[in-house]
Amino acid sequence: MGWQWWLGRFGVLGLVSIVCLGDTSERAIAQPQWSEQDILPNSVYSADIQLPLRYEPIPQEFMRLGQGLETMKYRWQSSQLTYQAQQTLGHNSADAHKMNEAAHQDFLDKIQRKIDTYYYFVEAREFALATAEARDIGQLVGTAHQQQTPTETSEIRAIWLDRGAIVAAKNEVGLAKVFDRFAQAGMNVVFMETVNASYPIFPSTVAPEQNPALKGWDALASGVKLAHARGMELHAWSWIFAAANQRHNEIMGQPRYYLGPVLSKNPDWVAGDRRGEPFHYRSRKAFFDPAHPEVQAYLIDLLTEIATKYDVDGIQFDYIRYPFHEVTRNEVYGFGDAGREKFRRNGYRDPTLLQVGDRHWQAWQDFRVEQVDQFVEKASRTLKQQRPDLTLSAAVFALPRTQRLEQIQQNWEAWIENGDLDLLVPMTYANNAPALAELTENLLRSFPQRSTLLVPSIRLLDLESGLALDQRELLRQLPTAGNAFFAASNLNADVVESLGTRPAVLPHREPLQAIAQRFQTLQQEWSLSFVETPWEAAATVFIRNLQQSQQNFNKKNLLLTQSYWVDFRQAFQPHLETYAKQNPYQAEVWQHRLDGIEQLLHYGDRQLSFIP
Repeated sequence: MGWQWWLGRFGVLGLVSIVCLGDTSERAIAQPQWSEQDILPNSVYSADIQLPLRYEPIPQEFMRLGQGLETMKYRWQSSQLTYQAQQTLGHNSADAHKMNEAAHQDFLDKIQRKIDTYYYFVEAREFALATAEARDIGQLVGTAHQQQTPTETSEIRAIWLDRGAIVAAKNEVGLAKVFDRFAQAGMNVVFMETVNASYPIFPSTVAPEQNPALKGWDALASGVKLAHARGMELHAWSWIFAAANQRHNEIMGQPRYYLGPVLSKNPDWVAGDRRGEPFHYRSRKAFFDPAHPEVQAYLIDLLTEIATKYDVDGIQFDYIRYPFHEVTRNEVYGFGDAGREKFRRNGYRDPTLLQVGDRHWQAWQDFRVEQVDQFVEKASRTLKQQRPDLTLSAAVFALPRTQRLEQIQQNWEAWIENGDLDLLVPMTYANNAPALAELTENLLRSFPQRSTLLVPSIRLLDLESGLALDQRELLRQLPTAGNAFFAASNLNADVVESLGTRPAVLPHREPLQAIAQRFQTLQQEWSLSFVETPWEAAATVFIRNLQQSQQNFNKKNLLLTQSYWVDFRQAFQPHLETYAKQNPYQAEVWQHRLDGIEQLLHYGDRQLSFIP
């Protein structure tokens, strides 16, 4: 029953009393200083009388927040179904299962009472009280996640190891302590910042200068050694087109406008604004010109050095774009000498003379998108030829595609369609779960159903550990291969303790094993949720063929497994649609997780293409 029923049955003051008496362990809820007649007047005001503040329209943000709280409740409920399924697979007793169910229902009732209270405060226009109530609900659910959360046995648990944390470690002994924290938190992939503002963290024969703060120490070699000793993968996180950083200059005691070790030697490689100013005035970074053939050759040589000199498990492209610009204010960047000349040779005028909205402006935008696309394709092909086992990923923005192409010329959908990436790691940073849900929903609408796996991210800065777990559960209930945490500098002891979990299979290394484990959990959830399972025969055939593909991984067996997967989904779909009428949220979660399995089957095709 929602807040409307309680309001109609008992009135406003009665509702307050019921909520306050419902759970004495909760903090007391202040009694508002008005009467029921004030809130629900019998008289009808004329149109020319201004209503008191409490009769003003409710801001949409509070209605959206209420919907987010409801979704948070359903998300926790779904995670507990997974937890119960895993406990049942672990042969827990039926009595323990019933006790868990009773405790879960008590908690859900408690959360629903608090959600009803939230809506009451919103209806009374007591928005400060409503906000405080919403915060309490988030903390309650976060604490519940900390106490009892399912363990996904096949997922990527990645973390970005930023330059600041590497420098602060000082040496391999100090870095080992960082990796120990990662292991304690259950991480299995580390994105180690290997090239930052043109400075590598290792002594390079391609780059002109190692990061001055790390001279005398090959931090990348240490990172690979420490990661592998703890059963983790090490991916070299590398800045691509961002070439200089004024913030880094300040840290290193360099002049503010120093172009860094590469651009200072090759000033014609820069892509600045119309006037030739190299630094982006907001980000304070200077960028390479992606259209310059020497830039592309240099960057591919540097990435190849990393892939062949070190036993890294992957390479991640960051800043794989042009600088941000705002076309509505005519703040535009990315005018390099090589790009301008190449564009003119295509039959257009100098792009620095074009204004936003001019006849050839879109051609200039498309030209720059093409330069980035060509680099990604060339780098992917070169690196895979050198190291077929190398996992390639890109850290990208989750902006809507039209906005992204207009502002930064980042066309990751094309990279996926072209098969250039193994993993897409969108920077879905959000302060709360509703904002994260909105970002990921936009992302999924344009994410191509191909062979690239999706690994969204969670920003740990200022995020309580319980809420970080809630965001992780949100991402687990989508068609993802895992998630990445940003960043090591924000991984405090509380978060480490909360995230700690047993090892998991890496889906990008063992996609068929990941499918088997995920499907087994789903089957157990269905056995707890359905009285009958008439799709069982189709599921059994699929599992049998999946096992054959695991034993003999070849194109024929994989195609057969994919065919039997289609048969299973057709058999299961009518029952899923029927279940959705009584529990739409859980049905949608199952749909997403089935889509995730299908994505892993597509990824199996990709793996086969790189087997010699």
